Amino acid sequence: MARTKKIGISLISALFIMALISVLSVSAASDNDFSYSINDDGELVLTAFSSEAEELTIPEELNGQSVSVIGNDFFSGHEQLKDIFIPDTVTAIEENAAAALSGMNIYAPADSFAAQFAQESGISFTALEQGSYARITLEKSDLTIKSGSSAAVKAKLFPEYGYEKLTLTSDDTNVATIGFGRILAMKKGKTSVTVSCNNVSAKCSVTVSLPVKSVTAPDSFTLGTGERMWLNYKTAPAGAETEKLSITSSNEKAASFSNGRIIANSPGTANIIISYENKVLKKIVVNVTNAPEKVYLSATSIEAGTGETFQIYSYVTPGSTDNTRKYETSNSKVAAVVKKGWQTYITAVAPGVADITVRTYNGKSAVCRVTVKNAPKSASFNKKQITIGTGESYRLQGMTPDGASYAKTYYSGNNKIAVIDKSGVVTALRTGTTQVAIKTYNGRKGYCTVIVKASPQSVSLGRNKLTLEVGESYILNSRITEGSASSLRQFTSSNSSIVRVDPSNWNGKIIAVKEGTARITVRTYNGKYAQCIVKVVTKSERKKILNQATKWLGYNEIDGSYKEIFDVYNKGRIPGTYFMRGLDPWCATYVSAVFMKAGMVSMIYPSCSCPTMVRGAISMDIWQENDAYVPERGDLIFYNWDDNGIGDCKTGAYHVGIITDVNFGVMTVIEGNHDDNDKNGDDFVAYRRVKINDRFIRGFITPKYKN
Repeated sequence: MARTKKIGISLISALFIMALISVLSVSAASDNDFSYSINDDGELVLTAFSSEAEELTIPEELNGQSVSVIGNDFFSGHEQLKDIFIPDTVTAIEENAAAALSGMNIYAPADSFAAQFAQESGISFTALEQGSYARITLEKSDLTIKSGSSAAVKAKLFPEYGYEKLTLTSDDTNVATIGFGRILAMKKGKTSVTVSCNNVSAKCSVTVSLPVKSVTAPDSFTLGTGERMWLNYKTAPAGAETEKLSITSSNEKAASFSNGRIIANSPGTANIIISYENKVLKKIVVNVTNAPEKVYLSATSIEAGTGETFQIYSYVTPGSTDNTRKYETSNSKVAAVVKKGWQTYITAVAPGVADITVRTYNGKSAVCRVTVKNAPKSASFNKKQITIGTGESYRLQGMTPDGASYAKTYYSGNNKIAVIDKSGVVTALRTGTTQVAIKTYNGRKGYCTVIVKASPQSVSLGRNKLTLEVGESYILNSRITEGSASSLRQFTSSNSSIVRVDPSNWNGKIIAVKEGTARITVRTYNGKYAQCIVKVVTKSERKKILNQATKWLGYNEIDGSYKEIFDVYNKGRIPGTYFMRGLDPWCATYVSAVFMKAGMVSMIYPSCSCPTMVRGAISMDIWQENDAYVPERGDLIFYNWDDNGIGDCKTGAYHVGIITDVNFGVMTVIEGNHDDNDKNGDDFVAYRRVKINDRFIRGFITPKYKN
């Protein structure tokens, strides 16, 4: 009985050859098994094989014994087989095996039994001498290799003789070369590698790719909901295969990526992840805010000179974002828009007017009107000289009266005394005098002298209390330490609904709004302050007296207008008292007539005589004997021209007037029968100014005003 054995032998269909160096070896693998038996004649008979390939090489020997016979059942179940190589050791093919060969291509040595069998049986036959091959087949005819890496070439030969050598050559060794058992990728490009063995060869197309090593992009940015922005990034090395990059989002609800752009979907945060072959190279944090409700430009109107270029900015509603807003001009022949990276500039081209419009991605817009004028021929400041205190800042306005210059530069002649910033704000550093200068874009200059004095040690107001009528205004004058400076002083009200500070008047104009009390404070730049308590009344009897007194201001004896005052007095005088006529002295008459005309005569003792008015005031307990008394508006002052200035004058009363204001210790008095030259016949109603506790003061009447 025949003995059956199995030995591991690789079919040629499973044999793949590895490139070693420039000359490569091929050896049989042992992946598949042949089954055989030994017949009674001692011959090795092949009985079966396990390969599913379409080609098969019959080995010359198995287990040290020549293969002599192909058995009946050898091809059973292998209808896929098309090509078979039969060595010259085979001297017999049994009947069933011979029948199976009729549908195959037989390869064998020309003088072998298999060759004779094929010719006699009319089977397709190809003669192959020892060492010759029918073909060489590459596992891959196209290879893509990363620059700097290597790859093996896998091939199979038919028939398989055992140990053979392959040779690899590259058409372009600059792109890919052969070495160290592999194809070595040198630089990005394409070439062909030829794989050959004896009489057969095959070509493999080799593409060398440049892998992405790193990605440079912003670490984060913010977009508004609905905004789309191109994702700009750089890869290294240059020319790397960016087509293999993968860009994804960690939170599609907040932000997604599509067709090269990041799309902001809804408020939130997402990571835009850039990967190469599953390796994360960059994460970009995208913060999505609300869509802008409004957009603003850094200016709504600008004047510029021809040839000038300046930057313009825009910003959107707080809490929203827009990174892709666009700028356009209504007339590029007047003003052109110039983009430099993320920044926007305007170039003034020619005189005229153009509107610069910025638009957000969601359609919001803002406009800046650019008026282009001629280039300036001169430059100046709004002041030729300023005086400020050390540490104080003062804003100067640069002017170009015969042209325009949007951009201006400023500098100081002595930075140790005063400096000036890019917006024209001068800051005093130490006492002294220097000049600051303005320079336009086309080189025109202007100057201002800056005098720096010491900072004030104190500030004071002309008065510390005041009564005003609703609607009345008043200027609270302020003073600082002598030899110091505080160019601008800030006035504030503790209750603007009662007393309002007029912002258009820097020197302390206040306006009474409604009844009540408020505290007005003046502050210097270095924090010194003074205060005045202001009482506001609905109707002020003092104000009524002052209004009437000033209505007669300027009435005089020359044109006879003073007689109206006489008429009022004579009509309202106490019966039996003196009747005023002609050129009688009329200072007391004037004061009495004011109170009569105002309907308030009961508040004083009316008379055409100063001594009589004083005696009446004493009897009414409205007399103030003290010369140093600080009166209120509407009080009466009496004079004694014989006062020697020593002590308190307590006798005589030669003249009288109505006090209209008291400021910094100086009383302003309106009086009738005012005489500038001691000449009779030309007296008139006029003002006089008298210091508190000055010489010639006799005393005061303080009418009992209700408020």
